[in-house]
Amino acid sequence: LLVRSGQQEGLPFPNYDLISNIGFSAGGFEAKYGDKLSSVLDIQYKVPTEFEAGVTASLLGASFYFNDRPDSGKVYYLFGTRYRTSKYLLNSLNTEGQYDPVFVDMQGLLGINISKKSKLELLGNLSYNSYTFLPLSRSTATGVVNEVIQLDVFFEGQEIDQFITGFGGISYQYTPNELTSYKFLASAYHSLESETFDIIGQYWLGLVETNLGDED
Repeated sequence: LLVRSGQQEGLPFPNYDLISNIGFSAGGFEAKYGDKLSSVLDIQYKVPTEFEAGVTASLLGASFYFNDRPDSGKVYYLFGTRYRTSKYLLNSLNTEGQYDPVFVDMQGLLGINISKKSKLELLGNLSYNSYTFLPLSRSTATGVVNEVIQLDVFFEGQEIDQFITGFGGISYQYTPNELTSYKFLASAYHSLESETFDIIGQYWLGLVETNLGDED
Protein backbone atom coordinates (compact mmCIF):
# COMPACT_ATOMS: atom_id res chain seq x y z
CA LEU A 1 0.00 0.00 0.00
CA LEU A 2 1.66 3.19 -1.20
CA VAL A 3 0.36 6.49 0.23
CA ARG A 4 2.92 9.30 0.29
CA SER A 5 6.29 10.57 1.54
CA GLY A 6 7.84 7.16 2.21
CA GLN A 7 6.37 6.93 5.72
CA GLN A 8 2.90 5.44 5.36
CA GLU A 9 3.82 2.51 3.09
CA GLY A 10 2.47 -0.81 4.30
CA LEU A 11 2.90 -4.44 3.34
CA PRO A 12 3.09 -5.53 -0.31
CA PHE A 13 0.54 -8.05 -1.58
CA PRO A 14 2.98 -10.96 -2.19
CA ASN A 15 3.55 -13.04 0.95
CA TYR A 16 6.95 -14.57 0.33
CA ASP A 17 6.29 -17.47 2.71
CA LEU A 18 3.48 -18.74 0.48
CA ILE A 19 4.87 -18.29 -3.03
CA SER A 20 7.37 -20.27 -5.06
CA ASN A 21 8.14 -17.77 -7.80
CA ILE A 22 7.44 -14.18 -8.90
CA GLY A 23 7.73 -12.97 -12.47
CA PHE A 24 7.34 -9.43 -13.77
CA SER A 25 7.05 -8.25 -17.36
CA ALA A 26 6.76 -4.60 -18.40
CA GLY A 27 5.62 -5.51 -21.92
CA GLY A 28 5.66 -8.12 -24.66
CA PHE A 29 4.12 -10.82 -22.48
CA GLU A 30 2.32 -13.95 -23.62
CA ALA A 31 -1.33 -14.16 -24.64
CA LYS A 32 -2.13 -16.31 -21.59
CA TYR A 33 -2.23 -13.15 -19.44
CA GLY A 34 -5.33 -11.94 -21.31
CA ASP A 35 -6.10 -8.26 -21.78
CA LYS A 36 -3.31 -6.83 -19.63
CA LEU A 37 -1.96 -3.73 -21.36
CA SER A 38 0.85 -2.21 -19.32
CA SER A 39 2.56 -4.86 -17.18
CA VAL A 40 2.10 -8.26 -15.55
CA LEU A 41 3.02 -9.42 -12.04
CA ASP A 42 2.85 -13.23 -12.10
CA ILE A 43 2.71 -14.74 -8.60
CA GLN A 44 2.97 -18.53 -8.42
CA TYR A 45 1.95 -20.07 -5.12
CA LYS A 46 3.48 -23.18 -3.60
CA VAL A 47 1.88 -26.60 -4.03
CA PRO A 48 2.84 -28.32 -0.75
CA THR A 49 3.51 -32.03 -0.54
CA GLU A 50 3.68 -32.20 3.25
CA PHE A 51 3.11 -30.07 6.33
CA GLU A 52 5.31 -27.00 6.60
CA ALA A 53 5.23 -24.10 9.08
CA GLY A 54 7.46 -21.21 10.11
CA VAL A 55 7.68 -18.15 12.34
CA THR A 56 9.78 -15.00 11.86
CA ALA A 57 10.09 -12.12 14.31
CA SER A 58 12.11 -8.90 14.56
CA LEU A 59 11.84 -5.37 15.95
CA LEU A 60 10.06 -4.32 12.74
CA GLY A 61 7.43 -7.06 12.70
CA ALA A 62 6.60 -10.74 12.62
CA SER A 63 5.12 -13.38 10.32
CA PHE A 64 3.63 -16.86 10.65
CA TYR A 65 2.61 -19.39 8.02
CA PHE A 66 1.68 -23.03 7.55
CA ASN A 67 1.13 -25.16 4.45
CA ASP A 68 -0.18 -28.71 4.23
CA ARG A 69 -1.44 -31.42 1.92
CA PRO A 70 -3.40 -34.14 3.75
CA ASP A 71 -2.95 -37.82 3.01
CA SER A 72 -5.68 -37.90 0.35
CA GLY A 73 -3.62 -35.60 -1.87
CA LYS A 74 -6.68 -34.00 -3.45
CA VAL A 75 -6.73 -30.96 -1.16
CA TYR A 76 -3.92 -28.60 -0.22
CA TYR A 77 -3.92 -25.26 1.55
CA LEU A 78 -1.64 -22.34 2.39
CA PHE A 79 -2.11 -19.71 5.09
CA GLY A 80 0.07 -16.83 6.26
CA THR A 81 -0.27 -13.73 8.39
CA ARG A 82 2.13 -10.80 8.76
CA TYR A 83 2.61 -7.83 11.08
CA ARG A 84 4.85 -4.86 10.45
CA THR A 85 5.64 -1.58 12.15
CA SER A 86 8.16 1.07 11.11
CA LYS A 87 7.91 3.02 14.36
CA TYR A 88 11.58 2.63 15.29
CA LEU A 89 12.75 3.79 11.85
CA LEU A 90 10.44 6.82 11.77
CA ASN A 91 11.57 7.96 15.21
CA SER A 92 14.96 8.79 13.67
CA LEU A 93 13.52 11.36 11.24
CA ASN A 94 14.02 15.12 11.56
CA THR A 95 10.40 15.63 12.57
CA GLU A 96 9.99 14.69 16.24
CA GLY A 97 6.66 13.27 17.32
CA GLN A 98 4.69 10.12 18.01
CA TYR A 99 4.63 7.65 15.13
CA ASP A 100 2.28 4.67 15.33
CA PRO A 101 2.17 2.73 12.03
CA VAL A 102 0.51 -0.72 12.14
CA PHE A 103 0.24 -3.02 9.11
CA VAL A 104 -1.41 -6.46 9.36
CA ASP A 105 -2.59 -8.88 6.72
CA MET A 106 -3.85 -12.45 6.34
CA GLN A 107 -3.72 -14.49 3.15
CA GLY A 108 -4.83 -18.00 2.31
CA LEU A 109 -5.20 -20.34 -0.64
CA LEU A 110 -7.21 -23.56 -0.90
CA GLY A 111 -6.67 -25.96 -3.80
CA ILE A 112 -8.83 -28.94 -4.73
CA ASN A 113 -7.83 -31.49 -7.36
CA ILE A 114 -11.30 -32.54 -8.51
CA SER A 115 -9.87 -35.03 -10.99
CA LYS A 116 -6.74 -35.59 -13.05
CA LYS A 117 -8.03 -33.07 -15.59
CA SER A 118 -9.64 -30.38 -13.43
CA LYS A 119 -8.56 -28.25 -10.47
CA LEU A 120 -10.29 -25.59 -8.35
CA GLU A 121 -8.47 -22.89 -6.34
CA LEU A 122 -9.76 -20.28 -3.88
CA LEU A 123 -7.64 -17.28 -2.85
CA GLY A 124 -8.41 -14.75 -0.11
CA ASN A 125 -6.59 -11.74 1.32
CA LEU A 126 -7.50 -9.27 4.08
CA SER A 127 -5.25 -6.37 5.10
CA TYR A 128 -5.43 -3.60 7.69
CA ASN A 129 -3.13 -0.59 7.43
CA SER A 130 -3.19 2.17 10.05
CA TYR A 131 -0.91 5.21 10.29
CA THR A 132 -1.16 7.66 13.20
CA PHE A 133 1.20 10.62 13.49
CA LEU A 134 1.31 13.37 16.14
CA PRO A 135 4.11 15.77 15.12
CA LEU A 136 5.75 17.98 17.75
CA SER A 137 8.65 19.89 16.22
CA ARG A 138 11.23 19.92 13.48
CA SER A 139 14.55 21.71 13.14
CA THR A 140 16.49 21.98 9.87
CA ALA A 141 19.70 23.94 9.22
CA THR A 142 21.32 24.70 5.88
CA GLY A 143 23.89 27.07 4.42
CA VAL A 144 27.65 27.57 4.26
CA VAL A 145 30.22 27.88 7.05
CA ASN A 146 29.86 31.62 7.64
CA GLU A 147 26.10 31.85 6.97
CA VAL A 148 23.84 29.16 8.36
CA ILE A 149 20.05 29.42 8.26
CA GLN A 150 17.91 27.36 10.65
CA LEU A 151 14.20 26.59 10.26
CA ASP A 152 12.27 25.59 13.40
CA VAL A 153 8.69 24.32 13.13
CA PHE A 154 6.31 23.64 16.04
CA PHE A 155 3.22 21.56 15.31
CA GLU A 156 -0.21 20.95 16.79
CA GLY A 157 -2.72 18.33 15.70
CA GLN A 158 -2.46 14.87 14.19
CA GLU A 159 -2.77 12.71 11.08
CA ILE A 160 -4.75 9.45 11.07
CA ASP A 161 -4.92 7.19 7.99
CA GLN A 162 -6.68 3.83 7.84
CA PHE A 163 -7.01 1.40 4.94
CA ILE A 164 -8.93 -1.89 5.08
CA THR A 165 -8.86 -3.98 1.91
CA GLY A 166 -10.28 -7.36 1.07
CA PHE A 167 -9.74 -9.54 -1.98
CA GLY A 168 -11.22 -12.88 -3.02
CA GLY A 169 -10.65 -14.96 -6.13
CA ILE A 170 -11.66 -18.32 -7.58
CA SER A 171 -10.16 -20.18 -10.53
CA TYR A 172 -11.18 -23.38 -12.28
CA GLN A 173 -8.75 -25.08 -14.65
CA TYR A 174 -9.69 -27.87 -17.03
CA THR A 175 -7.03 -29.70 -19.06
CA PRO A 176 -8.61 -32.24 -21.43
CA ASN A 177 -5.26 -33.18 -22.99
CA GLU A 178 -1.59 -32.19 -23.08
CA LEU A 179 -2.14 -29.57 -25.80
CA THR A 180 -5.24 -27.82 -24.45
CA SER A 181 -6.05 -26.09 -21.17
CA TYR A 182 -8.96 -23.87 -20.15
CA LYS A 183 -8.97 -21.55 -17.15
CA PHE A 184 -11.94 -19.59 -15.77
CA LEU A 185 -11.32 -16.77 -13.27
CA ALA A 186 -13.55 -14.63 -11.06
CA SER A 187 -12.51 -12.13 -8.40
CA ALA A 188 -13.84 -9.37 -6.12
CA TYR A 189 -12.06 -6.49 -4.39
CA HIS A 190 -13.27 -4.03 -1.76
CA SER A 191 -11.47 -1.21 0.02
CA LEU A 192 -12.34 1.20 2.84
CA GLU A 193 -10.00 4.21 2.97
CA SER A 194 -9.88 7.09 5.44
CA GLU A 195 -7.32 9.91 5.49
CA THR A 196 -7.71 12.72 8.05
CA PHE A 197 -5.39 15.68 8.66
CA ASP A 198 -5.65 18.28 11.40
CA ILE A 199 -2.17 19.80 11.69
CA ILE A 200 -1.09 23.42 12.09
CA GLY A 201 2.47 24.70 12.37
CA GLN A 202 4.43 27.76 13.50
CA TYR A 203 7.56 28.53 11.49
CA TRP A 204 10.62 30.30 12.83
CA LEU A 205 13.42 31.21 10.43
CA GLY A 206 16.68 32.71 11.68
CA LEU A 207 20.41 33.04 11.24
CA VAL A 208 22.71 30.82 13.31
CA GLU A 209 25.72 32.56 14.89
CA THR A 210 28.87 30.94 13.47
CA ASN A 211 31.46 32.99 15.41
CA LEU A 212 32.96 30.64 17.99
CA GLY A 213 33.62 33.52 20.40
CA ASP A 214 30.04 34.84 20.37
CA GLU A 215 27.45 33.45 22.78
CA ASP A 216 24.39 34.59 20.73
